[in-house]
Amino acid sequence: MTAVTWPYVDRAYDIGLALGLNVALGGVAYGVGMVKKSGLFAGWMLAAVVCAGLGTAGFVVMASFVLLGSAVSWMGYQRKAALGVAQAEDGARGARHAAAKCIVGVLLAVASLVWPSEALRLAFVASFATALADTVGTELGQLYGKHPVLVTSFRLVSVGTPGAVSLEGTACGILASALVGALGWLLGMFTAAGLAFVVVGAFVGVLIESLVGAVPWLNRLFGHFGRNFLNTAVGALCAGLGRWMFSGS
Repeated sequence: MTAVTWPYVDRAYDIGLALGLNVALGGVAYGVGMVKKSGLFAGWMLAAVVCAGLGTAGFVVMASFVLLGSAVSWMGYQRKAALGVAQAEDGARGARHAAAKCIVGVLLAVASLVWPSEALRLAFVASFATALADTVGTELGQLYGKHPVLVTSFRLVSVGTPGAVSLEGTACGILASALVGALGWLLGMFTAAGLAFVVVGAFVGVLIESLVGAVPWLNRLFGHFGRNFLNTAVGALCAGLGRWMFSGS
């Protein structure tokens, strides 16, 4: 009698490993103050869905955003607090932060279960590359940006003005998106050619958010968390659609 084997046994191991890492790293993040209790449980749930859809690779990409984003939020915290632009509660993220920044990636992980494709995996990575580019560009731009300007008029404005960008912050954001993109490539989620789509998608996503933030009525309409959702959605769409159009897969 031939033994029956489950064809997804390797996949089950991958998911189990990712879930274990999810619990462990979430506990560490909460212990050191990176996330609030609500953010811890929201992160666990969102990451569990990512683990189910994309396994360890998907979780590592998501975790890279959380860890690096929290690290740059802590950098120069006292100086940013003095300027009135620091994240509240010492930079600890709550459930709304997790949802706004991660929900697009989570939905793409679910879609990957139904339609596994390189374009969707690339869009997933691009959503977190965009989220990190936005966070890094904002946090480091506030610290090191010398001449922040509004993207709609290029008028010089003060640090922390909605819609303001700086050359230094933009450069740091591009490097951050390239780092996440390189991680996705090294994990085998897409080919090297996809790196350019990730970086371009992240740049467009962050630019759109800055444009929305610079227009007062749009800024009020979307709000902080709406803009975070918007930029990750735009970044993922640009990267995934670009990859699909140029490759047809």
